[in-house]
Amino acid sequence: MAAPSPTTTQDKKQITKKETINVLKLIPVFLDIVLATDRRLLTSPFRGDKGAPTYRRDVTYCTMRHILSGFSVIEGQYLTPSTAKAYKSVCRSWQWKADIVDLGGGAKGNWIGRRDAKVMMLYFHGGGYIAAATPGHVKFQFRLQYDMVKAGHSFSILSMEYTLAPYATYPGQLGQAVAALRYLIEVEKKDPANIIVGGDSAGGNLCSALLLHLGHPHPSSASKPVLTEAPPETVPTGTTPETSDVKADNPVSPSVAVPALKLNSPLRAALLISPWVDFDTTRPSLKHNAKSDYLTATALDRASGAFGAIATGGKHDEYSEPVKAPVEWWADVSKVVKEVLVWGGGGEVLIDGIEEFGARMKEGFDRADGIEMVVGKGKVGGKDERSEEEKEGRNGGVRDKPSGMDSPTLPVTTEDTPTPLNSTTTNGTTYSTANGSIEKTPTTPDVETPTALAHTETRTKDFGADPEEKSRVKVVVTPREGHEEMIINNVVRISKKGQGGKEVDKWLNVVLGRRT
Repeated sequence: MAAPSPTTTQDKKQITKKETINVLKLIPVFLDIVLATDRRLLTSPFRGDKGAPTYRRDVTYCTMRHILSGFSVIEGQYLTPSTAKAYKSVCRSWQWKADIVDLGGGAKGNWIGRRDAKVMMLYFHGGGYIAAATPGHVKFQFRLQYDMVKAGHSFSILSMEYTLAPYATYPGQLGQAVAALRYLIEVEKKDPANIIVGGDSAGGNLCSALLLHLGHPHPSSASKPVLTEAPPETVPTGTTPETSDVKADNPVSPSVAVPALKLNSPLRAALLISPWVDFDTTRPSLKHNAKSDYLTATALDRASGAFGAIATGGKHDEYSEPVKAPVEWWADVSKVVKEVLVWGGGGEVLIDGIEEFGARMKEGFDRADGIEMVVGKGKVGGKDERSEEEKEGRNGGVRDKPSGMDSPTLPVTTEDTPTPLNSTTTNGTTYSTANGSIEKTPTTPDVETPTALAHTETRTKDFGADPEEKSRVKVVVTPREGHEEMIINNVVRISKKGQGGKEVDKWLNVVLGRRT
């Protein structure tokens, strides 16, 4: 979840008129951010295993915690650029022509790669539903696309730009996600068997809600999803003008019905990176991992409040908070998507909810597939089977001894954006846009500077990693990594790919290599 942005220039003008008298109130927030960062610069070397694995990341996460907790939703949106601006900025730096389309339902789509690629990923960015995609979010998607093309796959990404809260509230964004998937099927004529849906953080929430809706329709939907011989024939389309994000002067009504969508075959796969599927900020991991992640309970509560995902009785429902969805619903979802990766960082505050969510989903798929449950250490059916020692050590996973004061000092990446493609090398990589894809040729990589007290990540916990197991849901927890760390690396300009990023790449390579 990164700092938010307004949805249009018009919104920004409205915010200016409304918030001008409060500008002075921002000064104490900025002062608090500076002081907190200075304190962490001094105290981080003495943090032991309480904090992020490296000095640089630990200080950066401290700064981000105070930014996200300090600004209100409207202040954050006013101070940061829109998703459209982030996308266009990255396109310019990579010499890639921006291709933005109207997806219907008030959503926009930003293309990364060729429209005629065999397999498409419909991607939903994170940000707590209140934040636009940062340039780092966009760079992650660009790099994921070219890595897969470099590996020999015909693959592109359509990144959806949805209306931010509070201009749209639940279930408005879910309706837009349905419109985006409908666009790929009906306008781009893509077979669902060649569509992957994915998202990070709030985008993982939205992706999970979409899967639930496809398998177990939202109560506002009049019809049930069934597999049909062919999809419907018509859908609104068009090309978006060169303006910023979705307009708030045409907001999505929180009472709008979520349209049903019928598929003629199951989706190829779903990728959920640090999905924000649990709004409970009293979970033990909120305390255990408070210093090893950049999210805070204050920021999470503010975002979920703005999202407005309150159902009858004043509670969040199963679509807005998917950890609450019963196992039987995931058995229904198993009919509309072939396989799923749920990734979480062992050092993130949301990991308790992610593990429970992943276990429920896996149990539902396994039941539908007739796979006998094997109860091991981990969370199965919502019950935590780990020992107290393992629970307390979730942040570090299996750790090596501290590296000592003889740890080498390595160069740090400082570039903000890549240099133009087809011309030179950036972040240790030479880029080209041959054949309409974004490709790279590795040279000398740069890495994040380790701290003397940093521990080594030694393994990835994988519930369902047994090669003999036939489960279609893979839940992977990488020790010590923070919330959506492979994406935040791009936000804070760390070019070396961590273990979590490697896990995502490995899984996606396998998925793209399967015959449909």
